[in-house]
Amino acid sequence: MLGMRIAQGPPTDERPNQGKAMNRLFTSCYASLIGLLLAALGACDPAGPGASGTIRVAPSVPVAKFTTLEIRTYADQNPTFDVKDIPSESPSRVELPLATTSFPFQYNAGEALGTTEQAQWRMTAWLSSDDAAVAPKADDPQCSVAFSLNKCSAQFGDYCGDTANVNCTIQ
Repeated sequence: MLGMRIAQGPPTDERPNQGKAMNRLFTSCYASLIGLLLAALGACDPAGPGASGTIRVAPSVPVAKFTTLEIRTYADQNPTFDVKDIPSESPSRVELPLATTSFPFQYNAGEALGTTEQAQWRMTAWLSSDDAAVAPKADDPQCSVAFSLNKCSAQFGDYCGDTANVNCTIQ
C-alpha cells in the first residue's frame, strides 16, 4: 500500500505532507544503500606501507646483553644504510622485550592504513639496552634491508601494503 501511494503521484489533499516525507525517507534509504555498496566494493583505505619477514640473530651476537628487539620500517631513498635516515617518530615502530622473544622471529611492521608516494623503503632491526632508543647505537647489533613497496590499485594510486620476505640477520 505504501509503495502504491507513492507511485500514484502527488499527495492528496487529505495528507499534504506525506509525499515529501516519503521522498525524504527513500532518499535517506537510497543514500545508506549507496554507502553500504561502496564499502563492500572496497572504498576504504588500503593497508598501509610496511614489511614482513624473518629476523635472525648471528650466533656470535651476545643476545643476553640486550633487553629489546627494535624494528622500524620507513621511507628511505638512500641506496646505502645510514642510521641518521631513521625517523625519530617512525609510525612503523615495533619494540619487543627479548625476555619473551625468540629467534628466528617472524615480524610484521608497518602503518595500519594509507598510501605513500615513496616506493623505496627500509626495514632496520637491532638489539638494544636503551628503552628509549630511536636508532641503533654504534655497538648495537643490527641489520637493515631496503625494499620496494607494491603499487596500489588504480583506485588509490601511490604505493601501499605489506612487502613480504624482507628478511635479515642481526650481526
